[in-house]
Amino acid sequence: MASPSLNTFGLKVRRPSDTLKDAKGFSKYRAIQGNVKVPDLRYTPRWSTIDIVIDTSNFSYESLKPRDRLLNDYKLVARKALISSITDLEIMANLPILLQNNCKRLKRFFNREEIQFIKKVAEKYQMPPQEFTWGKVPRETIANLKHIQALKEPKGESTIISPVMSKMVEIMTDNYCLSVQRNQANNFLLKEVNVLLGLMRDLKDIMEYNFNMSATEERKNRIIYNSAVKQFSSLKEEFQNLSTTIEEKRGIFLIAITNEKKKIQDLLQEKENLGKKTKEDIAQYVTNSEVAMMDDSIESHENQSALTKSAAFATNEYETLRKNNLKREEGLKKKCSKVETVLANWLNLYDTDVGKKRLEYEELKDKLDGLIEDYNNWNAALDEQQELYDECFGEFEEEERERFEELAYQFLRNRSAATIQRYYREYRKKRKEKSKGRKSKKDKKPVKKSASEVKVAVAVDRGADLSSKVEKQFGGDVFKELDPNVGFEKTDKVQL
Repeated sequence: MASPSLNTFGLKVRRPSDTLKDAKGFSKYRAIQGNVKVPDLRYTPRWSTIDIVIDTSNFSYESLKPRDRLLNDYKLVARKALISSITDLEIMANLPILLQNNCKRLKRFFNREEIQFIKKVAEKYQMPPQEFTWGKVPRETIANLKHIQALKEPKGESTIISPVMSKMVEIMTDNYCLSVQRNQANNFLLKEVNVLLGLMRDLKDIMEYNFNMSATEERKNRIIYNSAVKQFSSLKEEFQNLSTTIEEKRGIFLIAITNEKKKIQDLLQEKENLGKKTKEDIAQYVTNSEVAMMDDSIESHENQSALTKSAAFATNEYETLRKNNLKREEGLKKKCSKVETVLANWLNLYDTDVGKKRLEYEELKDKLDGLIEDYNNWNAALDEQQELYDECFGEFEEEERERFEELAYQFLRNRSAATIQRYYREYRKKRKEKSKGRKSKKDKKPVKKSASEVKVAVAVDRGADLSSKVEKQFGGDVFKELDPNVGFEKTDKVQL
């Protein structure tokens, strides 16, 4: 099966099976699962041996169906073809810039033979000059326009680029330094070329996103899309309803605006009438105020003459009062000087007394600080002694408890031994009586036993529980909590 020609420039696109041949087929080149950071493949060699790092933790290629495998293979082919198309387009778009000044830029990246090969191939496939007056257009722009015109021309089967051209593009893409430099040269390209490259890169990102999307994610996206469509339809209906209501409100508001305009016109007419009336009133008021001002000026002139007379009388009286006040001020100054001297003496005495009291206060404060420090030390020592006391008292209580438990254990052991011996003696006694009764049974007549005696005999024969008998005899549990000071001297001590 021939490889699909998906390249924009007609170059041969290799299938993934041509570069990744191994026992498992496509095990090294699987779909990208999860949020894995994929390296930028725009400036990497087209057929280099650098493999893409792919996370296969959540993916099993062998578990896919044959149809899904074939679909995945074509996805990978399309993705790699698009990446190679982007790199080839960048190379062909930057080729006129790289060939300027006798291949000055290529000399930094290639040897002499490779540069000659590139020049010959470029000269061979150079398009004929167009009948166009360029004027003062820069050379870079001219070359780019020629290249774009060459790309826009229709191509048949005879115009597909030959393997020589493919080899030249492959040499230029395999050079990493040139790939980095090519990124910087994109700024010199035409706007249309940059737009085309950007769209192709966006298409590559969209393809990768769709290839990496799982079936569950597609199902979720479809559900979200359907819900969004329903919401859009409902919103569209609401928008139509709102538009109708807005039109109705607009008509109502237009009627209200016309009414308001009429009211405003009436108010403006009223304003003009009021302006005329106020102007007439102001003119009348001005004439009346001028007459009043003349009357007031005559009256003020008369008042001014009277005020001059009163001012002369006030100045004479002021001079007499000032002389009297100066004499009184001299006497008050003398008294003030005497009071100031007395106050200074009192202040000196106060300062001396305060200094003595301050010294006494500082001494008392030092003593108080020493007492407080001693008090704190005694409190710290008391806390330490309290900790030791608590520790010793705890040990004492532990010893008392152990001693009490030991005495209780001895008491219970002695009492249980005494009860066991007592019941054992009774048992021996009954056995002896029983054996004697068997011997004299032949001589005596058989006597019928009562039901209670029969029950007791059966219980003894079967080995009655001694603990139950002890509980019945003592009326409760034997191992209850006991007072350590009661009952130890009175009980019988039995040695086991």
